[in-house]
Amino acid sequence: IRDAIARVKAHNAAGGSHTDIMNYETPLLPTAYVFKIEILSTQGDPHYVGLNGITLYDANNEQIPLTANNVQAVPRDVTVLVECSKDPRTLPKLIDGWNRGTDDQHMWLAPFGSGKPNFIYL
Repeated sequence: IRDAIARVKAHNAAGGSHTDIMNYETPLLPTAYVFKIEILSTQGDPHYVGLNGITLYDANNEQIPLTANNVQAVPRDVTVLVECSKDPRTLPKLIDGWNRGTDDQHMWLAPFGSGKPNFIYL
């Protein structure tokens, strides 16, 4: 941003118009600060929704590293329920890299069915 502001100031100081530098290129691939995944239904379970992982890739097919600071969900996971507070299927499991299999230690589960969709933010 600072570089862009400096270029505009230099351009204006040289007698240019701000409309002379308004050109931009629309990206071909998605670019964003936040991806929002909206979960509207399950595969039949009326009370819970789950995933075994999420992986993001860039334009060069390189995996984008994600950390616990990069992921959030609403509701966060099944541990928001008092009776499930010790359940291992927590939000960090979405990005632990173990995306194949049926091991609960590497899955995410969240309550579903309150009439509102669930959200995952990356």
